[in-house]
Amino acid sequence: MGEHITSLIERLQQRAADPHRRIDAVPTVFDRNVSTLDLGGLGMAMQGFAGDLARTLASIRDGRIDHEMARRAEAVGQQMSTPATEPAPPPASAAQVEEAQARLGIALPDILCRFYLEVADGGVGPDSGLLPVGAVADTYVELLSEPQGELEEPWPQGVIPLVAYDGGWDCLDSASGRVVGVEFDEIEQDDGEVVWGLTTEQRAPSLEDWLSAWLESAPPPSPADAFSSPSIVDEARKARARIAAMTLEERRAMGLPDEGWERVVWGGLGLEE
Repeated sequence: MGEHITSLIERLQQRAADPHRRIDAVPTVFDRNVSTLDLGGLGMAMQGFAGDLARTLASIRDGRIDHEMARRAEAVGQQMSTPATEPAPPPASAAQVEEAQARLGIALPDILCRFYLEVADGGVGPDSGLLPVGAVADTYVELLSEPQGELEEPWPQGVIPLVAYDGGWDCLDSASGRVVGVEFDEIEQDDGEVVWGLTTEQRAPSLEDWLSAWLESAPPPSPADAFSSPSIVDEARKARARIAAMTLEERRAMGLPDEGWERVVWGGLGLEE
């Protein structure tokens, strides 16, 4: 068993050393820039992006090319397709792991301790990676401190959050050793009322299985594949098809070159293929 865990730790170290694959949810330069905005700034930025795209599509429908919007699309497209890769955090110290276990009131499994001591203090693993060991204790204590959801359920004792994602966590059930997903979801009551409450499902029978499955999973999609909604991409592709069906003279009248017009229209958005 010890050799198996050592082999698993070595594979995790190799994955952690690759900034493009240490987590699944690799942020882009665009994500990083947006994350620095406050709520008001974010709202204004999103309105601006939506307006720029609408203006671009409108110009195509009118039989012309808005070159200013094309240049903006180029800049935004490059940001959206460029991963903001960063190295994994350094490993935690033995004192940090001991302090976290004291706050949890639970001894962490050997493989989890070795992960934090030998691989990284979080930032490696499924989705956005494991939380730093101190944040694991902070999150658990906070969740225990107040009722959860509309049903005001207590957070289950001994269920320790390891990975946080939108709407839930992947957790270690310290009693069974399983990894479980805990999410807020709609639950229908006996009287037919639907409320938001905690739901739990097994992710893996053990930490070893959970981490092994992640190591063997396919690489995450590139940021360029995931930046835009299907409806926007569909509308943009229809506009591209209309231009492709034009004659050279019609495209020239729009101010487009004979060769490479796709790049002029769509910038770096990945729709010129």
